[in-house]
Amino acid sequence: MALRDKGVFKWRNALRELGRPSVSNFTGSLAEVYSSIKLSYDDLKSEELKATFLLCSLMKYSGDVSIMELFKYGISLGLFEDISPEKAQNKVRLLVHELESSCLLLYGHSSDWFTIHDVVRLVAISIASRDQYALTNEATDWLGKDALGSCKAIFIHDGNIRELPEGLKCPQLNFFIMLAGSPFMKVPDNFFTGMTNLSVLNLTKMHFLSLPSSLYLLVNLQTLCLDQCMLGNITGIGDLKNLKSLRLSHSDIKLLPKDIGQLTQLRILDVSNCCKLKVISPNVISSLSCLEELSMGNSFVQWEVEGLNFEGKNASLNGLKHLSKLTSLEIHIKDVRILPRDLFSKNNLRRYKIFIGDEWEWLAEYETSRTLKLNTSILECGIIRQLKRIEELCLAELQGVNNDLYQLDEEGFPQLKHLHIQNNARV
Repeated sequence: MALRDKGVFKWRNALRELGRPSVSNFTGSLAEVYSSIKLSYDDLKSEELKATFLLCSLMKYSGDVSIMELFKYGISLGLFEDISPEKAQNKVRLLVHELESSCLLLYGHSSDWFTIHDVVRLVAISIASRDQYALTNEATDWLGKDALGSCKAIFIHDGNIRELPEGLKCPQLNFFIMLAGSPFMKVPDNFFTGMTNLSVLNLTKMHFLSLPSSLYLLVNLQTLCLDQCMLGNITGIGDLKNLKSLRLSHSDIKLLPKDIGQLTQLRILDVSNCCKLKVISPNVISSLSCLEELSMGNSFVQWEVEGLNFEGKNASLNGLKHLSKLTSLEIHIKDVRILPRDLFSKNNLRRYKIFIGDEWEWLAEYETSRTLKLNTSILECGIIRQLKRIEELCLAELQGVNNDLYQLDEEGFPQLKHLHIQNNARV
């Protein structure tokens, strides 16, 4: 590397020079930096690996990046076609490992995360801009009309933008991320009319009384992320028939409307940390027959009991029984008495975080894939026996359990890594 053994002022100066990267900005020692990183990029053995690297550079704006996040975006962009989700996840990990081995990516704080050096990222952005792959507010005037016609990706993280322009014509655009610097940024109603090829749309930290009507014209959209948004009425999302991933994490959504049940291709639904979510229309969840990942941690708990002539205003836990493809689940059930006895008897869950009862902190203490927490005075062994390969088990306030855990599961817990027992009179 051209800046190896150089003082910190050299690195800071390089970052300033790279702040608006284009090939013409790389002169002197920066030309060596560009050439060495560009050579590493050119030496990547496949176009798939190159596309993954450029996607990584767009995703990284602060801190580490989740491999699962990369997987979700990659699926929507068609990087991993004609293979199962499990094989695609393994492939993403392999691609990240190859990029780490090439020193284009850096190891993150755990095996599920990675990061990228700021200098490498900015060179990657210059490559993406040169190839008309992407525009960012760091690389160019992203509103320049000439560049938009062939642009495939736009990433904007700019606190100076207060209002977006009227409908832009971006016929080849398939990836758009807007991280709002100001929550009051205005999005014109017709903003998306010229982006009909869009596959991934991420609008984070924005305020909407209602979503722009042109958003519902994005018939090719596969990923919609509205994390940390102030949301009003989102009725109409059901028109996005090809949507595979819908993420509303940390938003202030209060109602999950009935027409979300029309998203029969949906594979990922994330409404975690939506503390104001009180209503999920009945039969919405059970209609999502392709759902593979459902995240509801620290969120909806207003489950109704489904019985004869059920006409409730809210969803029931029985809806989960219809999700035959579900492999990942985060859920909180406050009252063990409404838990169907056979809820997980036919499950294919490979990852889960299931809390039953009150008083649980949702923050993860350990990096485990399968966690069950029970805080209830009613002994409920059935769910423990239904859930296989538990890695973290927390038991609190249980009554009537003898001196060992054999009573809870006769097969034992061969993959258990962490066991927490508190306020249990006889354990």
